[in-house]
Amino acid sequence: MTEGIATRLVGACKSTVNFYLSEAEADKYPYAVYDADYTPSSTKDGVYKITGNVNVRVYSETFSEADTIAESLRTIIGTTMNTEGFTVKEDASSKNCTEGVWVINLHYIITQR
Repeated sequence: MTEGIATRLVGACKSTVNFYLSEAEADKYPYAVYDADYTPSSTKDGVYKITGNVNVRVYSETFSEADTIAESLRTIIGTTMNTEGFTVKEDASSKNCTEGVWVINLHYIITQR
């Protein structure tokens, strides 16, 4: 079941920006990476839902570009992922600049039922 969250997330976001699991496979900006921790909920009959704590980080050399990409990803994740079988809640976000690179972190709780 955890593959469903990741597969849907990558499929939804990869047309907006280069989108990778955990580490970038790119040598130039902009790009985004994601990572997730999954928690299954089960009964004696088996797993009935998976909850993913998903972090999406957008990297860019300019704030404007990073912010535009982050807003696009928010829209995509909020509409594409929030479909039958998935519930999406944006939990937190942060923005910072280190050594001339802007990073916008978006945190989601995505539940697959």
